[in-house]
Amino acid sequence: CPISSNETLFVDVKVFPNPAREFIHVELSSAGNYSIMLVDMTGRIIKRVNMEAQSEASIALDNIPTGMCILSLLQNDNQQKLYMQKVSLMGDE
Repeated sequence: CPISSNETLFVDVKVFPNPAREFIHVELSSAGNYSIMLVDMTGRIIKRVNMEAQSEASIALDNIPTGMCILSLLQNDNQQKLYMQKVSLMGDE
């Protein structure tokens, strides 16, 4: 679910596939400067990707362990969380 700031900034976010094996694709309704973080269930950041003036990104899942994680979208200028989603990582088989 999107989280709004004081300026009522909303970003529609699509995250797929879920569950994910080789990559996660993130599409946003508007381009901007964002950070995408994958955080494991213990709170450890396992991957961070910066988006500069972009509205989509593909995140490679090389060397990322199988299991559940939280994908968070942050606005770069104030690090405010705009979106969070649980993602299942399948790993290589």
